[in-house]
Amino acid sequence: MLSLLTPQLKSPPKHSVVFVGNDATGQYLSSHYVKALEAEGQKVDLVQYPPDTTDFSPLLTRIKGMKPDIVHFWYNGDSTLTAFPQALKLGVAPSYFLFGVDPGIYQERSLKANVPVTMSCVPVCWGSSPYPEVKQYFDKYFGLGAAKGPQSSVSLLYYDYFFWYAKALEKVGKIDDPDAVVAELLKSDYKGVVSPVPLVFNKHHQVTFATEVCMVEPNTSDKFKCAVEQPPAAPPPGDNGG
Repeated sequence: MLSLLTPQLKSPPKHSVVFVGNDATGQYLSSHYVKALEAEGQKVDLVQYPPDTTDFSPLLTRIKGMKPDIVHFWYNGDSTLTAFPQALKLGVAPSYFLFGVDPGIYQERSLKANVPVTMSCVPVCWGSSPYPEVKQYFDKYFGLGAAKGPQSSVSLLYYDYFFWYAKALEKVGKIDDPDAVVAELLKSDYKGVVSPVPLVFNKHHQVTFATEVCMVEPNTSDKFKCAVEQPPAAPPPGDNGG
């Protein structure tokens, strides 16, 4: 995200505001994300909003007064799609990052900004498929009637998880020994549709996978520059990765 945005700004960004829903998931994710930004040299302020918020204007006005270089919308794509247009009207920041908003949604809703905007998908985007296998998956997925939502890309992980689990069952040779299946999953990897790099469990029993980040050209809804980022070798300083 920083690599895509920095060349578009008048000076390297130094101050980020993370705007996140105040619920258990938002608190957990933002705690790690703040450390990642700080590890990249960013001064970070965290601003939380109640999960049922629809009028974000007061909080966005407060953020504008902080004069950030980037406002990061985390983590709920539906809330972001309500808050982001309000931020544009208020001119809150010279750049934005929208977590969990697919380029396909950005284009379908004809969103436009006169400043650089980046967005990310978990793991990769249906609106800007980076690999032929991913495009084929989403063509079939939406062809079966699935909704094109801001976080539809997450379905791709569960598709690969299913076949990874089936592979573990085959390796164990029986279905009534869950401990053996878990042990097999933890020591195995799986190369599915989602990424050229196989899926693996880390030491915290979390699956690691790539994330796609895209930047849309200002004043357009459909011109994207994207990159797929693999997981880092280690978490940022002060973060145990748990």
